[in-house]
Amino acid sequence: FPSHDIVGKYDNVAIAHYNLGVTWGLERNDYPRAEIHFLKALKAKKNYPQALYNLAIVKTHAGKYEESNQLFEQLRNVNPTYPKLDAGIGYNLERMNQFPQAAEYYAKAVKEEPKEYNNWLGLGINYGKAGNLSSADSALAIACELSPNKSEPWVNRGVFRYNARLYREALP
Repeated sequence: FPSHDIVGKYDNVAIAHYNLGVTWGLERNDYPRAEIHFLKALKAKKNYPQALYNLAIVKTHAGKYEESNQLFEQLRNVNPTYPKLDAGIGYNLERMNQFPQAAEYYAKAVKEEPKEYNNWLGLGINYGKAGNLSSADSALAIACELSPNKSEPWVNRGVFRYNARLYREALP
């Protein structure tokens, strides 16, 4: 790796550590090693937005959802319009079984990116898990429209309807 050679000679080059973090995390799924490099990138360049975001993702992969959300909020203070912040927080809250709160963040995410399938899917799933069948069904219907060949929104619509004892409505 060229970045590896650079950090060997100059340990305080933020972009080199960031690139190594991306390589280890995204390309090799070695999240502990990626975390080391994202932290070094942040040490070299405080509040480096991309490093903050990716460190938050690494924390999510490690199941450290609260730490991840703290990093997302730190990033929001640095760059309030950074993409996917609210979806990331919503995802973490869902993993912590905080479905109504997760739905609130996914609702913000769909306002930011109204054509993003994953935002509508997350919104629908969390509305459903929070017991709001009508809103879940509406959000999942939009996810179905955005990606008609994906099964997850269709399956979730059926499961939520079934759980609400709407058996005939669950069949389609």
